[in-house]
Amino acid sequence: VDLNDANELLYTHMKNLRRKLASKARQDYIKTIYGIGYKFSAELA
Repeated sequence: VDLNDANELLYTHMKNLRRKLASKARQDYIKTIYGIGYKFSAELA
């Protein structure tokens, strides 16, 4: 697997995960941290 394939695979999984979470809630739980990666973020009630 080359680096471009791995990046595309990760991007696709994150997109699908965001879509699944969005169908259950009105909040974007996954934040993209440019140059670092992803962060799961949720406000506590």
